[in-house]
Amino acid sequence: MTRFNRTGFTAHFHPPKDQTVGTVLDVEAWHPETGDALVADLDGGRLRSVNTYPNFDHLEGTDVIIGAVPGGDWRIGWEQVGDEPIVTEPVPAWLITRAGFAHPVTTDLESAYGEALSPHDAAYLIAPQTEGDPS
Repeated sequence: MTRFNRTGFTAHFHPPKDQTVGTVLDVEAWHPETGDALVADLDGGRLRSVNTYPNFDHLEGTDVIIGAVPGGDWRIGWEQVGDEPIVTEPVPAWLITRAGFAHPVTTDLESAYGEALSPHDAAYLIAPQTEGDPS
């Protein structure tokens, strides 16, 4: 399950009796005749209606990405413990959602992978310096 998907919905399932956390799957599509939410059946290798699972609980809305824009020299900062300096990372891009929110895409310190965050996940969003900016 991801924070974003193409349908804007996730399917939530009750946990097995020996577990406390249920499964959450992205809704991949909608059945054209019944309108049922379809999820990937990993065992069967096909899309399957959530209504065919006895432990299906409910659907929840999630964000849908409608575009991306360059990061424009923005940086994201993380608070450190004690006297350590704030760690900052570049924001190479912003993901724009259907609801109009912009989520910064960050990388790890080696720029090996990217992750879309809520702007509230970081301690600081640092705007690019502009011409004439005193800092």
